[in-house]
Amino acid sequence: MTDKKNGTGDKIYLAGISVTFLNDGDCTDPEPQEIVFKTENNGVGNFVVIETERWSASDVDALVAMVRKFASIASDFLGESLKEEELL
Repeated sequence: MTDKKNGTGDKIYLAGISVTFLNDGDCTDPEPQEIVFKTENNGVGNFVVIETERWSASDVDALVAMVRKFASIASDFLGESLKEEELL
């Protein structure tokens, strides 16, 4: 059966979510810093991955805020079953 939304018989899935945060560096390393919160699928289900070479924060509330922001974006995708979400 042809899918009317994408014109093929293929289903389209949301394969992952990635959120990247940047800061201007710190007093020890003035280079911009990046931290990525993302989902990956190991063939069985989705899980969360955090990647950074270096990340600094002056207080823990900033880190908590980033985790909460990612959680609010990714929670529907990850769900309780941790399975791919079928979009079409």
